[in-house]
Amino acid sequence: MNARRLPPLRVDPGQITMAVKPNAVGLNVNFLADHAESRQRGQGYVAALRRMGVRSLRYPGGEKSNEYLWSSPPWDAPRPRLGIVGPKGRLHLEGGGRVDADGRFLVKPMDFDEFMEICRAVGAHPIVCVNLGAAYVKDETGGRRGTPHAEVMANAVEWVRYANRVKGYGVRDWELGNESYWRGSAAAIGAADYTRDAIEFSRAMKAVDPGIRFGVNGHVGKSLVSPADGEGGPIWWQHLLSRASAEIDFAVMHPYPCYEWGSYDYYRTHAPGFTEGTEEVAEAIRLWAPAADAARLRIQATEANAFDWAASHWYRGTDKGWAWANDLGHAVVLFDILGQHLAHPLIDGIQVWTTRWFDSPSRLEDVIDEDNNLLPTGEAVGLWGRHLKENLATLAGLACGPAYAAWSPRTKELALFLVNKGREALSVEVELAGHSGEWRATGERFCGESETDLHPEVLVVGSLGSADGKIVCDLPPMSITVLELRPRGA
Repeated sequence: MNARRLPPLRVDPGQITMAVKPNAVGLNVNFLADHAESRQRGQGYVAALRRMGVRSLRYPGGEKSNEYLWSSPPWDAPRPRLGIVGPKGRLHLEGGGRVDADGRFLVKPMDFDEFMEICRAVGAHPIVCVNLGAAYVKDETGGRRGTPHAEVMANAVEWVRYANRVKGYGVRDWELGNESYWRGSAAAIGAADYTRDAIEFSRAMKAVDPGIRFGVNGHVGKSLVSPADGEGGPIWWQHLLSRASAEIDFAVMHPYPCYEWGSYDYYRTHAPGFTEGTEEVAEAIRLWAPAADAARLRIQATEANAFDWAASHWYRGTDKGWAWANDLGHAVVLFDILGQHLAHPLIDGIQVWTTRWFDSPSRLEDVIDEDNNLLPTGEAVGLWGRHLKENLATLAGLACGPAYAAWSPRTKELALFLVNKGREALSVEVELAGHSGEWRATGERFCGESETDLHPEVLVVGSLGSADGKIVCDLPPMSITVLELRPRGA
């Protein structure tokens, strides 16, 4: 490759000290699209998750959580059912024929025990999002029908009992509802109602198992209000944190930071920061939670992706969006979104939405296809999942794109994640500070023909060696290169 040489990139493993949290990088599953038959196709669902090296899985997945009830009395086994039914029920309309208007499943959905089996098979940390939205759906003649609030609460409490007391699964992280503050939720909830529910659900669920962690959701903007309250209503985070923070263990936000990008060129010509939502929520915690609570509260990004919502039906009236496609460009951006969040000291984990949606035309919502093959965004997840170590840092000094380094103090292994987001072939000399002995490097390279390539490849990087702590690495156009470095003899 005829490549221009960039200035050297200096890496000091001794400075890579931020510990990667247990949840780290993961996915939202789709309890309905990931039904029993679909999990058997091709290489198999579990094989696909193992290939991505996912560290956490969120169940039942996204907005479906507000429609899903894990069982029914006597709550002694999983019996999945829907909490929102009727001709206008979302999963009936959008589920691709997998559920009828009365809520009867036409496929065998992934039940909770099956989800836990999958978590154990791939070594993933489970995150459960309990239904809340169904309690706020007003019954409509010929439309939707919800579920009484008391039954929705019993669903959550008995789920904790079954998971951790009956089965001994030890599920630690539980979220209350999905995007309860947003107009796209099953039912937008006012700040006062959500705050009351947070207190009541947390106390009831922790009465069953005091060891669980309870999470609440909110805007990526600290000063926004719920559409249920309207303009002039209470600020969501202020109302919630000032009244309920003693009952909360983590705050949930969903970063989808691409908006009105137009094309991949926006990313190529800018250096966007993707953790603005994290900073906004962190500021809300500092402002409105009592000091003792603010010091212990954590943040989780339980949904994220490289969607430009300006190109979706949710934001009609703008033509500035980056068209949705599961291609190399979106995969590179998603890789960086994940990296910036993983390297943030306040983030406990980030979960991509989703394994697969229902018959998506663009496939951008999907990380795996109908035969459980990894799509480009799934490959981006896998680069993190396969190579992440105990500690992580962002590297400064790579002129062509973001760079990260993961270090294992235990094994003395170093992984470098180097992005060339431009269209020029480049190379860089990596210098390992304080490590002048012999090193050997192998790795992977994710690349394709252009940013619109729907079939980019993951290629093996052949063995590279150095006797002076310096290694030269090629960086093809629009690529992600991951190098695994080990001292000779390790």
